[in-house]
Amino acid sequence: MAVTPNIKPSKTKREIEGLSEKIKETRLTVKDLVVPLSILLILVLLVIFVFIPMVKTAISSRGEYTTIKGRREELEIVEGKLKEIDEATLQTDLINAKKVIPQTLRVASFMSYIDNLAREKQLSSDSLTAGDSQTSVIRKGEEEGERRVYFGVSSPLNYEGELSNILTFLDTLYEASPYVISVSGVELRKGAGDKWTVDLHVMGYYVPESTMEANIYKNFESYLEYQDVVDAFSQKAAQLK
Repeated sequence: MAVTPNIKPSKTKREIEGLSEKIKETRLTVKDLVVPLSILLILVLLVIFVFIPMVKTAISSRGEYTTIKGRREELEIVEGKLKEIDEATLQTDLINAKKVIPQTLRVASFMSYIDNLAREKQLSSDSLTAGDSQTSVIRKGEEEGERRVYFGVSSPLNYEGELSNILTFLDTLYEASPYVISVSGVELRKGAGDKWTVDLHVMGYYVPESTMEANIYKNFESYLEYQDVVDAFSQKAAQLK
């Protein structure tokens, strides 16, 4: 009868089996990833919905602060320049300017000064016509695309007389009118004998109150730098007293 020896697991085998069990226990499973992934998702959401808006707001606030600071400095400069202007002188010059460039301008009043000048120079005209018109001009040096609108009373004129009288009439036309005017389209034609005919287009300007808009942040330019214009306004305003 054969005898089977009782073989016991060796110590090394038991150690290997123990290590295998430990390795199995340390394997990464889906359950182990739930918590880290949840934390990562929360961090991503915080970055997207909290930190990024906060950074954008901070950058925007810094830009607004810089803009406001710059505008404040501009206003302080303007305030300093305004303090240099005498208030009484400013009021007088403003009144004169409003007389010379009124808020409204009647056709009859405007044309009477020109027609009286023509009669003084012994010029004659068959008829006079005038009507309200509107013109727009883009000023050089202004912001791109900015358009400033001017209103005026316009009239095509036609006078006949001696050449010397016509030339004198044209030379004194700006001075004779108490309003700000522009002359364009001047044409001279020889008539019968010593007579000449002049054709021209005259516009007198006015500024309706509703069209006045002020931008306090634009570059300030003192009107006193144009003293020749101020003096001309003063002389013209004296004609309307």
